[in-house]
Amino acid sequence: MIRRSLIDIQALPSDYSIWALSVTDRFGDYGLVGAAIVRPTTDGPAGGQLWLDTFLMSCRALGRGIETAFMAKLADFARQQGLSQVVAPYMSGPRNAQVKAFLQEIGFRAAPELAVDHALGSETFVAAVTALPSYPSHMTLSSSASAPQDMEKEAMSC
Repeated sequence: MIRRSLIDIQALPSDYSIWALSVTDRFGDYGLVGAAIVRPTTDGPAGGQLWLDTFLMSCRALGRGIETAFMAKLADFARQQGLSQVVAPYMSGPRNAQVKAFLQEIGFRAAPELAVDHALGSETFVAAVTALPSYPSHMTLSSSASAPQDMEKEAMSC
């Protein structure tokens, strides 16, 4: 997964979708706590793939099941697009070590055949859309998807 600047995001092709996640619970409004940039492809195995370019979560939201709910929402999006897999490139680093464990916990497996970067610490994970967790019934997710060109407005409202 890649970190991008606002200029990088605005320059993404129109086939990318940008998701923003806000959380409110009985204790208050946590505001924007997550973002994902995804790109559907049809050149993968049966049904195509949803490539998870970026998946960011605030530490305020981690460990509460929100990350699982967000991934379930992305899997639902993949299903609606007729895609069969979600692919998550991963680069190890001091602030994202828990991402690898999270991916493996929810059904992703290492997929070296899909590697996009052969740098030290780089791995690619894949999961069948049907193997990913379902959306938790006790949560209501407020998310929105935008085209890259609309991100200036989105970023300024955050």
